[in-house]
Amino acid sequence: MSFVLLLGLLVFPTPASAETFDKITATSGDGWDVTFHPTNQNYAFFVHHRGTQFGCLYRLDPDGDGPKQQGDSCFTGSYSKNILGGAAGQKSSAWVTSDGNTAYVPLANSSASDSRIAVIDISDEDPNTWSRSGYVNFSANVQYHSNSIMVDDVLWATASTGVLKYDTTTQTASIYSKGMWNPYAPVYYADGKIWSVSNAYQLVCVDVSADALCTHGNFVDGVGGQFQSSRINALVEYRNPDGSFGGFCSMQTCIKADGSVDADGDMTNPISSIPGSYGSWYQYGI
Repeated sequence: MSFVLLLGLLVFPTPASAETFDKITATSGDGWDVTFHPTNQNYAFFVHHRGTQFGCLYRLDPDGDGPKQQGDSCFTGSYSKNILGGAAGQKSSAWVTSDGNTAYVPLANSSASDSRIAVIDISDEDPNTWSRSGYVNFSANVQYHSNSIMVDDVLWATASTGVLKYDTTTQTASIYSKGMWNPYAPVYYADGKIWSVSNAYQLVCVDVSADALCTHGNFVDGVGGQFQSSRINALVEYRNPDGSFGGFCSMQTCIKADGSVDADGDMTNPISSIPGSYGSWYQYGI
């Protein structure tokens, strides 16, 4: 089950068989990202790009007996609290640690990036008490257009100078130095690795288990094949016919998981199957 929050409207599904959606119109803005609590299915969190609001709603009826119902705000009188203390990035999100006690939100003030990560204490059962406990920092400024992901309590994002890592368990920050696609380098997790794009439009790979830039296949110091630069505004993960991870595709280029460009066309580009003009819109992340 997933939520989509667009143009200030949170859209969430009722049971799949119904195939209908309800709307929440209590939040304004033109772009939110929604993430879930890792262990408590009650909560869904959302952050507005360029905003200072930390949002929360009940994904499920918390006790099955009201007065809070599915889709209601976690907070009294509002769906969000002005507690980030700085503006979130264009694609920022709220990520919750596996113990369920802390949320992390990377910040970026306008088009100039910021290394800060807002730390929100959500340990209390009453969401009205939740507050920012402080900040921690990546080792370099997060790109304004970078997304963020959390894998096993480790937060990932991109800087113009490399792939950023913040371990929330050890409270340590590090960077895998590499010239990155500025300002749009994305960050993905698949097949036990972190993936992004270099300033030469090449696929970048970090091997999480080795804590190092990838050296397998065609990767040299973490850098693989090159995407066509004019059609790389978005990437989509490619899956092999058996469901295994196969690499990434941009609008016109697919690169295999071993870092080689799919010159023979063995990979069916998923973006090309999007009908009409939607494929063109997809490349811009719209």
